[in-house]
Amino acid sequence: YQFQVLVPTETSRGGATSLLGKTTFSATSELAGATFTVTVNLVDRYWNRMPPGFNSTFALSSDDPNDRLAQMGNFTTVNGQALSTGAFLVTQATTTGWVIRASTASGDPYLAGESTRFKVFPSPPSNMVALLGPQQQVDGVGVTGLPAIEIAGEFITVRLRAVDPGFNFTPTVNKTGIRLTSDDGFAQSSWTLTMTDGVAVASIPLRTAGIRSFTITDQSGTPPLLAGTVSSTFTMVASNPTRLRVLVPSETG
Repeated sequence: YQFQVLVPTETSRGGATSLLGKTTFSATSELAGATFTVTVNLVDRYWNRMPPGFNSTFALSSDDPNDRLAQMGNFTTVNGQALSTGAFLVTQATTTGWVIRASTASGDPYLAGESTRFKVFPSPPSNMVALLGPQQQVDGVGVTGLPAIEIAGEFITVRLRAVDPGFNFTPTVNKTGIRLTSDDGFAQSSWTLTMTDGVAVASIPLRTAGIRSFTITDQSGTPPLLAGTVSSTFTMVASNPTRLRVLVPSETG
């Protein structure tokens, strides 16, 4: 016996061994983070669904490294079938796609099953991430890496990327009116950026040494409005000495 995994647009067809017991290998694509139904059947070697009385407990997994399928727990078939209505994948895969697997969670001697490979596209853009220095945006994860130490007075490259709720890059956003501010009270009060194909880049000089960060908000008024974000904090150190400062009593540096 084995598990058969069906994703949307697929239905079971017992005896169709060349199609692994399915009506088609053409599964529909899904959106990252959007739920869909996974049907798992307990079948024989010819892909015939087992009659009442043959049941097993299984768990779902996938090759999406960021999936949340384990959080759904285990499922038990009823009359040889179980429907998992709240399944979703996190990370976009627009070229190679992902598969969903069902494998025993009870130790039953049933072979694991694997769905047809299907593509996952980003959900509508909803957020921004801010990247400093060597930081990277990773689909399904967010911002990785640590920012570099910066020097007062030198330009800092700030990269903004539009993402969906699961931090998948969405290259469809084009707008002007992205506002960037810093917590440096002696720097320029704000900068206005333009986002093209989901990306905005700015070179920002700050003045005051210390622990700093940037705040980004969407002031464009143009849909889709993106939720604001705050960059990672970074250390800004003093520049090379260029002058002497003289303090008299009651003055502080």
